[in-house]
Amino acid sequence: MMMVHAKKSKLFLIVIMVTFCTVIRPSLAIPQDKIDKVKAVFLFKFFDYTSWPDENSPSLGRPARLCVFGPHSFGSSLSYIAEKKSASVIYDVSSINNLYDVSHCHIVYFSPENYSKLRELDGQEHILTVGDGRGFIEAGGAVELRLVGEKIKIRVNLENLKQQNIKLSARLLDIADVIR
Repeated sequence: MMMVHAKKSKLFLIVIMVTFCTVIRPSLAIPQDKIDKVKAVFLFKFFDYTSWPDENSPSLGRPARLCVFGPHSFGSSLSYIAEKKSASVIYDVSSINNLYDVSHCHIVYFSPENYSKLRELDGQEHILTVGDGRGFIEAGGAVELRLVGEKIKIRVNLENLKQQNIKLSARLLDIADVIR
């Protein structure tokens, strides 16, 4: 009798632990605003690890332009980082509503809702395209930011970069999942 009671107690304890872990686990997830802040920092760090042809390169006197195409959840993070980033380079952040406005952009962030419009950039050169989430590379993008577990991972499509006449540094490619 005592053995049956002990087994029931163990089973009850296991059920309670599994339930507790299942209920508590989602609250241990990384808050979306922190993920967005990390992605915003990545967008600006890409300026440090990207080479554009000289005539298109951000430099003294020519601002480094980051454009955001479509809805995003970066909030004021992009503006804040642009102001704090560097005294030697001027950063310009703008939201664009159509791809006719990309000619002045060095980096264009695409929201997932706009991946299908990537093909409209055919013929445009010297624009680093960045998106987050699955499918961006396959849609024609160059750099994809993807949440894997609790880390942001970078995927790079070298062929798409080559078409844009842009090079990423070896240091960035070393930490990225490179698609050739």
